[in-house]
Amino acid sequence: MKGLPKHIYHKLYHTHTVAGISISVALFIIFFAGSISFFKDHFYQWEDPDVRLEMVQDVDVDKVLSVVKVNHNNFVEKERFTIVLPSEQKPIIQFYGWEKADNKARGLEFIEGHIIPQKNYHYTEHKKAKSRIGDTLYHLHYLEPMPMGLYIAGFVALFFLFASITGLLIHWQHLKSKFFAFVARGDWRKIWANAHSTLGLIGLPFQIIYGVTGGLFGLLLILLLPSAFVLFDGDTQKVIATVQPESNLQMEVDSTEAKGISLSDFYLQVEDEYPNYKINSIRALNFGRNDGYVNIYFDNENSINGTGFVSFALKDGKEIMRVDESTTSYTNSMLNALMKLHFGSFGGMLIRFVFFILGIITCFMLISGILLWQEARNTNEYTRQQKRFHYRVTKVFLSICLGLVPATAIFFLANKVIPWEMEERGFYEYLSFFIGWLLLIILGLLQKNYRLLNRNYLFIFAVLSLLIPIANGFVTGDWLWKTIAISNWYLAGVDLFWLISGLFAIQLLKVIPARTSDESTSKNGYNKGELMNPNLATVDIEVESDLHILYATTSGNSKQVASLTSEFYKKRGLKVYLNSMLKVMPSQLTEIKKLLLVISTDGEGDPPPMGIRFFENLNASNMPKLNHLQYSVCALGDSGYANFCATGKQLDERLAELGAKNIAPRTDCDEEFKENAATWIKATANALISSNVNVETHEPLFGEETSYQVRIKERCKITKGKVIDEVCHLSLDILGTGLRYNIGDTIEIKPQNPEWLADLILNRSANSVNPGLKHTLLQEKEITSISQSTIRKLYEHNKLSGLQNLLENAEELSRVIAKANVHDLLCKYNLQMEPEQLIEILPELKGRKYSIASSQKLHSNEVHLTIKTIRFNYENLKHEGAGSVYTNEYLQCGSRIPVYLHANELFRLPENTKTPIIMIGVSTGIAPFRAMLQEREALQLKGNTWLIWGNKYESNDFLYQNELMDWYNSSVLEKMNTAFSRDGNSPSYIHKIIHDQKDLLKEWLAKGAHIYLCGSIKMGESIKSKWNEIFKEKDQTMLHLIDEGRWHEDIY
Repeated sequence: MKGLPKHIYHKLYHTHTVAGISISVALFIIFFAGSISFFKDHFYQWEDPDVRLEMVQDVDVDKVLSVVKVNHNNFVEKERFTIVLPSEQKPIIQFYGWEKADNKARGLEFIEGHIIPQKNYHYTEHKKAKSRIGDTLYHLHYLEPMPMGLYIAGFVALFFLFASITGLLIHWQHLKSKFFAFVARGDWRKIWANAHSTLGLIGLPFQIIYGVTGGLFGLLLILLLPSAFVLFDGDTQKVIATVQPESNLQMEVDSTEAKGISLSDFYLQVEDEYPNYKINSIRALNFGRNDGYVNIYFDNENSINGTGFVSFALKDGKEIMRVDESTTSYTNSMLNALMKLHFGSFGGMLIRFVFFILGIITCFMLISGILLWQEARNTNEYTRQQKRFHYRVTKVFLSICLGLVPATAIFFLANKVIPWEMEERGFYEYLSFFIGWLLLIILGLLQKNYRLLNRNYLFIFAVLSLLIPIANGFVTGDWLWKTIAISNWYLAGVDLFWLISGLFAIQLLKVIPARTSDESTSKNGYNKGELMNPNLATVDIEVESDLHILYATTSGNSKQVASLTSEFYKKRGLKVYLNSMLKVMPSQLTEIKKLLLVISTDGEGDPPPMGIRFFENLNASNMPKLNHLQYSVCALGDSGYANFCATGKQLDERLAELGAKNIAPRTDCDEEFKENAATWIKATANALISSNVNVETHEPLFGEETSYQVRIKERCKITKGKVIDEVCHLSLDILGTGLRYNIGDTIEIKPQNPEWLADLILNRSANSVNPGLKHTLLQEKEITSISQSTIRKLYEHNKLSGLQNLLENAEELSRVIAKANVHDLLCKYNLQMEPEQLIEILPELKGRKYSIASSQKLHSNEVHLTIKTIRFNYENLKHEGAGSVYTNEYLQCGSRIPVYLHANELFRLPENTKTPIIMIGVSTGIAPFRAMLQEREALQLKGNTWLIWGNKYESNDFLYQNELMDWYNSSVLEKMNTAFSRDGNSPSYIHKIIHDQKDLLKEWLAKGAHIYLCGSIKMGESIKSKWNEIFKEKDQTMLHLIDEGRWHEDIY
């Protein structure tokens, strides 16, 4: 299905979010209390042991009125009164009317009473009732405890209707896939998003019904006012008569007394005329006067429109109005149908049960929406203070909503625990519910994280739920097995409900772990627990040093900057302490005064593996203040990703939050980091070194990169058939170049941009024939990709609102950065720029880095690369990767090109050749593993190697298949598991291999195995998530392996 235009989609998405989060708490209360209230009459016998009686078939209505007059001497019978007749589930009579107040100034007082016909029509005032569970939850359903609660509930329902419709529209394009999308794995944002959209779609018809009917009944009077002015010239009585025909009956001011009136006669007459209907209530107005009337209401419980009434005049007992299925007006019929839909009072117990399940599903959808709202704001767009605010708001919302669930169990348990003969026990029962709810809310607010909050509420709910049927048995003697034996399902059903609920809660407790490996903090540090392990640091931090420098790196760039910074300060007489964040705990920062930090950003805004422990402990809630500390941060990243330098930004914010003083502003460095890093070093020096020491240097801080002129010796395609993701093997001849490389290193190649793309950009200008401009675009500028900084510069040049909206929309920005090129942006936003202006804005063409796929011990004069040709469609236009097309198609064998070598010391083989290695990757992630196996072949090493690798199709995409099989057969490769995700009816995945082989993996880990991970960011994140899910023992967790230097990543 075709989706919405993007500008409409984003507006609807944001309004859906705002509307949803604004009403979520009220809506949860409405739906949860309403779901229980579907059965408020059905559990009345369980609630009140005094009415566990058979229903009286023939009710003496006249005696009911007599009993009321005896108990209320000031009863005013000419005012409207209502008698609700007994039913099988609620075998009592309810009476509503008015009496004169003892204090004349107060006028009339409303009276409500219960009459038990089985006990000689015993009367009890409702305010003296011994139990009120059903009524309390029913009134809570429409927020009656709040001032103007009914109107608030009505507006909440209308907002809910809006949120439901906007939710449908924003998911319209993927309606079918979303319906089946709820898979409880992956990151929490994905889980909550799937739960919210899937459960929302499942319950959508139900939710729209309640959005419409809830808004209608809550705001009926307000909605009718415009109709009165437009259609009835301001006569509100006519409007009301349209929906309530009986209100049109007229009465005299001074009417005479009517004699010989019998309510029972009217009741019996209607009962005879409608034998298949149930008479449910009698309503009278001006009773006892000749202008008075009596309405007898009846209902067919199996029909959605089976309600009606008959009106009788008191002066002569004749019928004056009849409304039933055959005579009702369209308006009245629709109102009655909507009312039955809202209360589920048609179709019997099945409909009520279905509506109950849908109501609970909606409650879960609301909880997932709250958590999704918080997770969506747990990104680098928001400051730490904003994240903390979002976290606290979410905790408050969850505490109120989830606290209501065990509070309801407290309500039911209090019904049995509070002595039945206690004075005003109904009030204490009522009090136990709301005080219990308040205490549960406070308990939720005191929890350190959502996991504890959920577990504690579930545990309390499970215990209370299991106690309820036990308490009922002890107090009343009506044990579950007894009520089942006599088929009293009004009693047994309640006990069964709580028993099943308790057992279900216990099962959920098993799903939510008692402790997780990442308990101290969530992905971006908003949910801070205690220090993970304050005793982990084993190195002396040398507190007497003048300056401390810490780094965290994946590829080695951050370490390079930190090392050069250390050398810079050592040359100027400072004693410098340099180490990785892996070796230092944040608690040790209390002992030092001056600190420089260099850190890169991995994946979707995560710290490098060696910085995870440091980063998480720094965010712990009991992290000491650092008011004495002076610091500065150099953040490395890639502006080609939306979360550019995210880790460095978060580190800077957290240190400032802990009271540390920033001696030089944080510097964010792109892939070409050297110039900005040098500027940062000098900026910190101006603050840290005394004025009589020269901080300037005529020598560049970063030496020139060594360029090696290599020859393309061989290029061959190693995928088979016609595949979209074609992969080529390149052999570079390095004879005589002096290039020396190691396992894990990468080669950088400066590519040339596609000529067709340069032409498209230049064709937008009259200067398209300028050969100098074309050469610049082809050889010097980045045009096949777009970065956040480039978009911002374009916005600053053009001030277009569309670009501003793009920069503010994180989701869309990530999509554009991942797929779009410069020409896409120029066209989409109609950017009118001369090529010279554009060239000034565009960044320099970046080199493309490729993992080396060979060992120099086996191929002394060659470097092998494994490169996948990048081609895809975006916005219905073709796109190409500059580097892959340049190497795989443009370059010819024999061509000479400059290359640059980048060492990656963190992806080396273990020094002990007997140490097992486990290599996990997909697609071209095979490259460094091929190098490792070549290295071991050259060293004549056997065994202790395990490859877990995957791709799309085995027949086309089994890269280096023959070599791998040769190594496997010769035991260079001891174990090999492959997964091909698109192979026919039996696709396989790396995650499943890891799960299926977990026992053997644990054995290898026990032998000291190193884990090597190579592939895309998406693959890396999913594998790490799966690993943390499976391996929870302390010596097998990813963090433990990182601490021991046994976890290695090459993620791109």
